[in-house]
Amino acid sequence: MAILNETDTKGSRKRKFNDASSEGNVNKKTKSVKKLSADSKKKKSKKGNAIKDFPVLSKSKDNASKKNGGEDKSSKPKKGGVDKSSKIKKGGSLKPGSKKGKEPAEKFDHAKKKEIRLARRRHKKDETIFEVGLKSKQLWEGFRPEDCSDIKRNELIDELITLIKGKVVKLCLAHDTVRVIESLFLHGSVAQRNIVFNEIMASNSVIDMTKNKYGSFIVIKMLKYGSKEQREGIARLYDGKTAKLMKHKIANAVVELYYNDHANALRRNRMLQDFCGPEFTKFKDNEIRTVMDLIKKYPEKERDIYKNLHENVCTLITKGCYNHSLVHTVIYNFLTIAKEKERSEVITQLRDASIHIMHSSDGAKASMLSIWFGNNKDRKTIIKSFKTFVLKIATEEHGHMVLMAIFDSMDDTVFVGKSIFTEIIANLGEIATDKYGKKVLSYILAPRSTVLFHPQVLDKLKVGDGNPYSKKDSEIRKNELRKEISPSLVKYLTNNVGELLSNGDTIFIATILNNALGDLTESMKHLSLAITKDNGLIENTANHQMLKKIIQADKLRNENGETALFSKILLETASMDNIDAWLRCNRGGFLLVIILETEIPQVKSLLEEKLKALKPTLSTQKSVGVECLKKKLDF
Repeated sequence: MAILNETDTKGSRKRKFNDASSEGNVNKKTKSVKKLSADSKKKKSKKGNAIKDFPVLSKSKDNASKKNGGEDKSSKPKKGGVDKSSKIKKGGSLKPGSKKGKEPAEKFDHAKKKEIRLARRRHKKDETIFEVGLKSKQLWEGFRPEDCSDIKRNELIDELITLIKGKVVKLCLAHDTVRVIESLFLHGSVAQRNIVFNEIMASNSVIDMTKNKYGSFIVIKMLKYGSKEQREGIARLYDGKTAKLMKHKIANAVVELYYNDHANALRRNRMLQDFCGPEFTKFKDNEIRTVMDLIKKYPEKERDIYKNLHENVCTLITKGCYNHSLVHTVIYNFLTIAKEKERSEVITQLRDASIHIMHSSDGAKASMLSIWFGNNKDRKTIIKSFKTFVLKIATEEHGHMVLMAIFDSMDDTVFVGKSIFTEIIANLGEIATDKYGKKVLSYILAPRSTVLFHPQVLDKLKVGDGNPYSKKDSEIRKNELRKEISPSLVKYLTNNVGELLSNGDTIFIATILNNALGDLTESMKHLSLAITKDNGLIENTANHQMLKKIIQADKLRNENGETALFSKILLETASMDNIDAWLRCNRGGFLLVIILETEIPQVKSLLEEKLKALKPTLSTQKSVGVECLKKKLDF
């Protein structure tokens, strides 16, 4: 009966639709469908039209409801909810938080949720490891406090080692238990550390732990607290895998730590060879120090070495792995052998990263090569990246050499003045009192001076001579830079001459007075006042050498027509008591001899005039300096 009614219902609905179409009231099929849909909605809104004769089956009731346009009162949902006993009709709304065709999730209290989370953790981990982790953390809380006695701590660590035996590696890979193992290395004895170390090494998991976010901390502790033999054991595992590990964002920090803090020269050279191709990961040559040496020894493999090294360098720069000194060494070695095309490509990649690599020796050399052999765009990009870091670069052991390379090769001195000199002048006090900062300032005033700079430093800087991108005459470039910095340095010397003398910065004082451009009168007066204020200053060897160099430079000043002569200002500032005191010491006598040797008429006559009044003192003194002075005088 139910089936017949359902069929009749379908037929009657179909006849209605056909009648409506045949009457011609609606010409288009889409309008008929819309009208039928509207009629269905009206019927659904009416109550009491559900077919009661159908069997109580959710599917039949649902179908009947759809055909007759009504709803069964028993299946009518409550206000604001959905009837759980029937399926949700197609196109109907879903209750937030519930899935289609399923009952809403039951709400659990906080304790039950916590229990579920704990069960999930147990499910993910081995049950024994989970329990061991909990117990190990309890023991850790016992021995980690600073006030824990050594005896108690030793007992707890022994208990911990017994507990974790055979499970150390798994505990090292979890975010919570890894701290327990770290503390064990920190507080444990050598014997206790060795037990854990040996288990990790026996598991052959060091490489995987090096790549793991948490396991890498344990490898770092092993390198820090392990013996020389144990560190060498880890290094042997890294042998042949260095290039791959340095490209890994976690492992590269561990390898860098070993390379910087623990590796000897031989081990470092072997690590470098890993970047030269698969063959050199297996067969190492202990006599090789650089890639250039490797090519000279194996010229038939030059092409493969060059290709592999180039690929590794590009990958390392692209991945942003340029913060490590091992990578700096690899980049520098490539730039020394690179052909023009590949070198330009690498410099273009490297120009934004130069600021990050110049704190190491090879990194600074790589940056210097980028300056020398990069085009003007590359150079300006590198210099722009120095913004706000010039003070740090100028006072770094290796970074200050990059600034010297810029002063040697950058033709746009106005750009150098705005980008670099502005920050140097703003931080002149800190730079002028720093060991490396003084070298930077001195190089601007006296570049390539054999008196101020070691031959090895000058040899490094000569590599950039004759580069294809520096067109301006070197003397013009030097004078432009000197003119830019001189006023600030002269002013600084005038205001701080006493402090510089007390700090022993005598060479720096002489460098400014002998090389700076502009009026030096005020600076010379302040230096003369400081010298005459304390007669004992000229007895100091460094001060005596400084005065000697400044006075000897007066001869050149006089030839150039300069009016500021230090020897003249010193004699005008010195009183008769000062001259008398100088005659009574050997270095003082030599100082007056140096003044006479300038052969400047006005200076010579001024000195002779003062010495005539001190003939009694002059005749009684028998020092070598005074005897030389007597020979040069006309009386």
